[in-house]
Amino acid sequence: MRVVAKFKVQSVTEQEGGLKTATLHPVYGDSEENKQFFKATPSGQIQLGVMNPTASDQFVPGRVFYVEFMPEDEVRRFGTAKERADLPRANAVVDVPIGQTHVDAINKDKDNMSR
Repeated sequence: MRVVAKFKVQSVTEQEGGLKTATLHPVYGDSEENKQFFKATPSGQIQLGVMNPTASDQFVPGRVFYVEFMPEDEVRRFGTAKERADLPRANAVVDVPIGQTHVDAINKDKDNMSR
C-alpha cells in the first residue's frame, strides 16, 4: 500500500562542496486538506541531503510537497521509476483527474485497493 504525506520545507542549509540539506515537517491545519493530512501524520521529519543543484533549488523554506512512500515490492504495479517519472506531474501519484485533490485521490485509491 502506498502512503502519501504532505510536508513543508522548514529550513535549508548549505555546506561547502554544494551539499544542501532540506528539513521538512508535516503540514498542519491552515486548509481543509492540510487538516486531513495532519490527522494522519501529525508529527515527523524528513531531512534530505541533496547535491544536484537543479533538485536542491526546489527545496525553499515554506514550499509544500506531497511525499509518496511505496514499498519496493509493490512498485511493479505502478511501473518502473522511469515510467512513473514520465507521467504528467499531476497524475504521478495516482491516476487522478487534474483538479481533484490528493486527499480525494488517496481515498479513491484506498477503495480500489480493497476490491
